[in-house]
Amino acid sequence: MRQAIHRFIRSESGAVTVDWVVLTAGIISLMFLLVLTPVREAVRGLATDIGTEIDEIRTALFGSAAPDESDADSQG
Repeated sequence: MRQAIHRFIRSESGAVTVDWVVLTAGIISLMFLLVLTPVREAVRGLATDIGTEIDEIRTALFGSAAPDESDADSQG
C-alpha cells in the first residue's frame, strides 16, 4: 500500500492532465468572451427596439398620458 502511495505522489502524468485542463479552460473562456461581446451588443440593440415598439403601442392605446410603472407602484 505504501509503495502505491509513493508511486502516485511521484507520478507526473496527472500534472500534465491538469496543465491541459487549465489550458483548455483558458481557451474556452477566451472564445466565450470573443463570441459573447458581439452577441451582447446585438441583444442590447434588440431590447432597445422592442422597448421602443412597446412605448409606441402604449402611447397609441392610452395617448400621451400613458400609465407609467411608477404610478402603479405608488398606488399599490
